[in-house]
Amino acid sequence: MFEPDSFGIRTQDLTPAYFDAGQFYWGTAQGFLSEKCMFSDAAIPYILPKYEVHDIDNNDDWILAEAMYVALEKIALENTP
Repeated sequence: MFEPDSFGIRTQDLTPAYFDAGQFYWGTAQGFLSEKCMFSDAAIPYILPKYEVHDIDNNDDWILAEAMYVALEKIALENTP
C-alpha cells in the first residue's frame, strides 16, 4: 500500500500502480557500463497490457498462465484472415 490513508478506497478509484514484468532494459553499452543508476527521471516505462503479463510464483500461477496462453492463441487464430 503506497498511501495508508487510502485503505478504505476501492482500488479502481486509486491512481494506477505498476510493477516490473521481467525487467527488460534498453540502453547503450556506455550507459550500462557507467556508474549511473538506471532508476532515474530519464527512465521511462513500457506499459504492457495486463493480459500479456503473468507473475509465476507457484504451480497454480503456471496453470493459469497456460490457460491464458491457450485462450489468447484461440483468439488470435479466430482473428486471422
